[in-house]
Amino acid sequence: MKVLVCGSRLWTDPWLILAELRKLPSDVTIIHGGARGADRLGGTMAEGIGLKVIEVPAEWGRYGRSAGPIRNQKMLDMKPDLVLAFHEDIRTSKGTKHMVMIARKAGIETRVFDK
Repeated sequence: MKVLVCGSRLWTDPWLILAELRKLPSDVTIIHGGARGADRLGGTMAEGIGLKVIEVPAEWGRYGRSAGPIRNQKMLDMKPDLVLAFHEDIRTSKGTKHMVMIARKAGIETRVFDK
């Protein structure tokens, strides 16, 4: 099973992320985009409980402003079974909202958490 963790760069609550990760099977692979905030917290928390982690960083130097959406599509192309999105207010988001939108369009179960 693969789970994509994404969210706000301003997300500071590792405990909600950890609580959600602990609900997952022990053989799950966590995919994240490496951005500060929810992405990195998700990766760090997952590693801390022994889950396999794959980081897919955006290539800002190569793609400029398109790097975020391109990275999101790369993560989606890895065929996650579930997306966990952590954002204070998804309505004000660009990157997280895009990830949630394309995941839902692809039929992937997506759960959005706020504070």
